Amino acid sequence: MKYVICKYASGYKEYVYKTYLEDLVEDDLVVVKNTNGVSLATVVSVSDTPDPMARCFVFQKVDKIKIEHIEKVEAEKSKVLTQLKERRKKIETTSIYEQLAMVDSEMARLLMQYKSLDKMSLL
Repeated sequence: MKYVICKYASGYKEYVYKTYLEDLVEDDLVVVKNTNGVSLATVVSVSDTPDPMARCFVFQKVDKIKIEHIEKVEAEKSKVLTQLKERRKKIETTSIYEQLAMVDSEMARLLMQYKSLDKMSLL
C-alpha cells in the first residue's frame, strides 16, 4: 500500500489518502473517495510510509493525455461544423437566388451583375 498526499484544485490544504495504485507520480490527476463522495485531486507526493491520517482512498488515475486529445478533437469538430454551416448557408443562398432568377428577369440581371463583380474581386 502507498500513501498519497493530494490537493484539490479549489483548495490550499493537502490531504493524505491510501492507495493500491503503483504508478502514481507528482502532478497526476486522480479520483479520490472521501467523506464527501468522489472528487478529483492532484498528487503532491507519494510515500511508502504509513500515515494514520489516511482514511480514504485514491482509486483511479485520470488519463490527462486522453482528456487533452478529446478536447482537441472536439474543438476541431466545432471549427469544421462552423465552416460547414457557413458553406451551407452560402450554397442555399446562391441556390435560392438562382431559382428566383429563373422566374424574375430583374433578379436574373442582379444575379449576373453580382457574379461578374464577384469574379472581378478575384483578379
